[in-house]
Amino acid sequence: MIFKELTLNNIFSYYGPRTFKLAPPVDSDGNIVVIMGRNGFGKTSFLNSVKLLFAGVTKELRQSVQNDRMPTEKSFVLGDKDWWGILNQKARNEGIFNCSVSAILLDESNREIQIERKWDLQNSNYENHLTVKAPYNAPLFDEAAQQYIFSVLLPLGFMPFFFFDAEEIGHLAEANRIQLIEKMEQLLNIRSADNLKLCLKELTSKVQNEYVAK
Repeated sequence: MIFKELTLNNIFSYYGPRTFKLAPPVDSDGNIVVIMGRNGFGKTSFLNSVKLLFAGVTKELRQSVQNDRMPTEKSFVLGDKDWWGILNQKARNEGIFNCSVSAILLDESNREIQIERKWDLQNSNYENHLTVKAPYNAPLFDEAAQQYIFSVLLPLGFMPFFFFDAEEIGHLAEANRIQLIEKMEQLLNIRSADNLKLCLKELTSKVQNEYVAK
């Protein structure tokens, strides 16, 4: 999966539509994008917008608001006394209550997959609407679109390996070490103890069945 284009519209620190061209050069097959910039210039907003696009409001995103608290999904989207929410403040001040994240991806056959997640927050509605347009498929919406993303494009548990914030490397190395190890074991299918336990259980059941049959 390669990002060809990403558009952020009135979300977090991005006012109005901002489109980023991310496809690798014609003579390159690279698939790693590095976002660099000074503090406060939108790197975290960029990364969190991509995470929102693929998975919606996750526990990880809600935990990122502040270290000592985790807002509800509604508070994360709409904002509260300590958090502005996902809508760009300049857009809010101008009476604009629509925000969205969209992307054009390229699959292994260089075919385009279009994804868009959008919110209309005018009536304090924090639900999102997700659309996926993939080759050889009718457009998918909301739950069906989310299921397609998790089953075909990017499972939720693999997201930390695709979208990584280098500023959090210390936190990842300490607080989330066990969690990351578990995800690596799941990704590589090397959960030795769990696999051994499962094999022993199956072997025990097989021996018991053979004993009863005799």
